[in-house]
Amino acid sequence: MIKVTIADDHPMVLTGLQQMLEGSEIKLCGAYLSGAALLSALSEEVPDVLLLDLQLPDRSGEDIAKIVIDQYPSVKILVLSSIDLLYRVKQMLQLGCQGYSLKNVSRESLLKAIRTVNNNEEYIEPLLKEEMIQEMLHQKKTRPSSIPDVSRREQEVLDLLSKGNISRQIAGQLYISIRTVENHRKSLLHKFNVKNTVELLNAAKRLGVLK
Repeated sequence: MIKVTIADDHPMVLTGLQQMLEGSEIKLCGAYLSGAALLSALSEEVPDVLLLDLQLPDRSGEDIAKIVIDQYPSVKILVLSSIDLLYRVKQMLQLGCQGYSLKNVSRESLLKAIRTVNNNEEYIEPLLKEEMIQEMLHQKKTRPSSIPDVSRREQEVLDLLSKGNISRQIAGQLYISIRTVENHRKSLLHKFNVKNTVELLNAAKRLGVLK
């Protein structure tokens, strides 16, 4: 039997996940809406696998993952998120998580993901894994290794940042949420290996990504 704990701040998601696990060899130890509640529960019972959302109300998924990896090294972390940005996938795997899946996962795929990470194997959502492979191939074929590969949407965000727009203004112009804008901005910071927007714009101009 595989013991699983879930951390997600959406009650409907928790309910859906609980229903998916029913009738399998996977036992649900607990489901928690915040990082604090999760960490408190882990001090009482340690699961085999933790299903972790990246956007909890009190702590980021990244912070929670670092604590769990440090204090409960036997726990395998499967990130379960609505964020499909490749840099986030890479970031969480490099941090020490064993898997990354999206919230629209089917029951069959969820059970497979849990079983895979429980066996100390890496699991990546098939569509995301294919995107990672295509990104690597694209970078090798079309761009010098020193120039980051920027998606169309990231380029739009970058262009608007260069014109002095803030996240709220960019969100309005591109008809996307502020959170999505911030995710794209963080992705750009990661790709250009810089710490803030000023450094990002300078690097983009130097490399010819911005005119």
